[in-house]
Amino acid sequence: KIILKDALATGFYTAALNLARIPTLIAFPLSIVLFPLITKSVSDNDTERAIDYINNTLRYLLLFLVPFAIIINATSHDLIILIYGSVYSAATSGLSILVFGMTFITISIVMNTIILAVCKLSWIILFNFLLVFLDVILNFILINKYGMIGAAIATTIIGLVGSTLSLYYVFRNFSFTIRWTSFINIIVSSVIIYFIARSYPFSGMLLLPSYLVLYAIYFAILFLFKEINSQDIRMLKGAPLVRHAIGKDILVE
Repeated sequence: KIILKDALATGFYTAALNLARIPTLIAFPLSIVLFPLITKSVSDNDTERAIDYINNTLRYLLLFLVPFAIIINATSHDLIILIYGSVYSAATSGLSILVFGMTFITISIVMNTIILAVCKLSWIILFNFLLVFLDVILNFILINKYGMIGAAIATTIIGLVGSTLSLYYVFRNFSFTIRWTSFINIIVSSVIIYFIARSYPFSGMLLLPSYLVLYAIYFAILFLFKEINSQDIRMLKGAPLVRHAIGKDILVE
């Protein structure tokens, strides 16, 4: 608001940001459960178990966050109108970009929890200080040039940089690699439902049920790819979801 000096555009951006922040709601319960698990594994010198926790957590994050970002991006205009009314339609472009930025930030929050669990507080402080500094610079440059869209782009860039660096640090510290097969299956399935959402648009009160249908199609595609297994089905049926998502041994407990 200070940079743009446009209260109306600021209101549109805030409306988009409120919806784009939904993925971050996943980060906090995950972090609460993940922190003591990683801390205990590290204190026990059980690196293999810690890696298993991290792999499962990252997989489930991508499993739910990637299609969410894709679906919201594909339906951003109708969602904005449904929640705020047609007068807020100008917030559509901001939401379609911000949803990816907040997805990256959600991943970064969870990865920072892992870094904190291995007692790297000084690294997190320095890391976040640099991100804030970069964010201020990007906002001054991009908002002056592109307005509200510039702010959304700045947030998304910061989210991407933050998640990339935190993922790199975690991978290097625990010496493991991402499950590329799962990652590719998730991306391909998400792209498919993106084109379905764009080809068969829904508006009004039908929009929210359409999200359930799109997620059902998404999981059906993953099932055909053999990405969904019996443990995943138990996780989806059981509660609490967070505890099921992180470790197989918790299911037994």
